[in-house]
Amino acid sequence: MSFFPQGSLLSPGAWVRDVARKLPGLVRPSDSYTLLVVQVGGDEIAERSPKAIKRDFRALGRLVEGSGTQVVFSSIPSMAGSNTERGRKTHLINMYLRDWCHQWNFGFFDHGEVYMAPGLLTTDGVQLSQRGKRILGHELAELIERAL
Repeated sequence: MSFFPQGSLLSPGAWVRDVARKLPGLVRPSDSYTLLVVQVGGDEIAERSPKAIKRDFRALGRLVEGSGTQVVFSSIPSMAGSNTERGRKTHLINMYLRDWCHQWNFGFFDHGEVYMAPGLLTTDGVQLSQRGKRILGHELAELIERAL
């Protein structure tokens, strides 16, 4: 499996359109990628409409479609306060993303409600705790192992 050059990765909190904008410079046609996992956080949820986020996912899908790479889109992790507007929007985007991935033959990695367990979020309920990050890393490692 290839890795991107140091310093070229997107910063934490990148939005879907940031990934689409940077991807051509990160994934080169001359390189061989077995698996591309797209994980965006929930920061975008608070700022943008579900319609705009869905449009950006579709644009990103068109960009990676036909690349010969197995592409997996990861759900946006649910955070504390799922009864809030942010929780509702996260749920709507994830439901759309699951169906859209199935329709376009992309993989979908669903975090589900796993991060709502006590101790997996920081006290603000928005960021993963160290333990939560370890669990996410373990889940992603298992996903990669299954894909390869």
